[in-house]
Amino acid sequence: MIPNDTIAAIATPAGEGGVAIIRISGPGAREILSRAFSPAPKRDRMLTYGHVMDAGKPIDEAMAVFLPAPHTYTREDVAEIHCHGGMMAAQMILDLLMEKGAVPAQPGEFTK
Repeated sequence: MIPNDTIAAIATPAGEGGVAIIRISGPGAREILSRAFSPAPKRDRMLTYGHVMDAGKPIDEAMAVFLPAPHTYTREDVAEIHCHGGMMAAQMILDLLMEKGAVPAQPGEFTK
């Protein structure tokens, strides 16, 4: 990671769980979330119901939250998307976040 990059990764274990969580961390977390999720969360630290959108079309029905620095585990701005479980939706959302400006998190990078 280059300092000031905004990283993203699937934060839940691979498998057939009911919910998958995609985490975004870094200075661009709020902007990337707002470009991928509609409606963008209006209140910090409160889950918002909506849809992950790609080119105006919904990818998945989901919940999203924005957590401002420094009161996060990483001490950076953090956003999470809680989507349907399994790998297909989570991977599609992660790919979209990369298109919106995030870079892939390396293993263990969220806890460095």
